Amino acid sequence: MRHSPKARLGGLALLMVAIAGETGSSDASVALFDPTGTTSLQNENVELQLRGDLLGVPRAQLKKSAEVFDFSFVEQTAAELKAENWQPRISKAE
Repeated sequence: MRHSPKARLGGLALLMVAIAGETGSSDASVALFDPTGTTSLQNENVELQLRGDLLGVPRAQLKKSAEVFDFSFVEQTAAELKAENWQPRISKAE
């Protein structure tokens, strides 16, 4: 799926339609998205293991999650938005 930055909401809308087609509702899939824009440590580790397997890197030689992923700027921004009680506005893509 290709979309320019200006049409990003259109791409997300198409993704939600595709998810709804598989599950019957996009509401059930919202829980899969972390509200802070980060991912869990478990997901980071699975990602590292998958990439290591694809590249033939032994698991004992994989870097630690904190050495690869840095979500500190996202976490800081999420904390600021929460402190301001910011709520997103969701509108349908044009």
